[in-house]
Amino acid sequence: MKTLPRLTVVLSCVVALSSCATEIITDAATTLPPEDTTTTTMATPTGDIQQLLTQMNDSITGLGQKIVDADSSAYKQTYAEVQAIWAVLKPQVESSGVIGLDEDVRRIVELVRTATERKRPADADKAARFLTLLRDSLPELLAN
Repeated sequence: MKTLPRLTVVLSCVVALSSCATEIITDAATTLPPEDTTTTTMATPTGDIQQLLTQMNDSITGLGQKIVDADSSAYKQTYAEVQAIWAVLKPQVESSGVIGLDEDVRRIVELVRTATERKRPADADKAARFLTLLRDSLPELLAN
């Protein structure tokens, strides 16, 4: 017996919602002119394992604070630098013969990735701490 009022409400909702429309007015005068764009090219990192890890450390230093400050261009730039360093470092690490070194560096790079993509400053701090420990033990590892 209550179906008629319900049907009336549903029908009026359908009519009301279907009558909503979006009208896009294009006007050439409101179109913005193309902006001047500049690109920055990063220099390809060079050096041996120790030097590349030092460069990575310099890049990672302060990453957690950049994330806290929500400086997205700065922490994205840091991640790009770490990726560039890792691309050069990876073949050297693999050919060094040090067991587990590639996994350790990959873990650090992964922490930097999660720190920047998920905005987790704690991961950035962990990456910096792990990198410091790795750099401190690297001469002994390479000597063996």
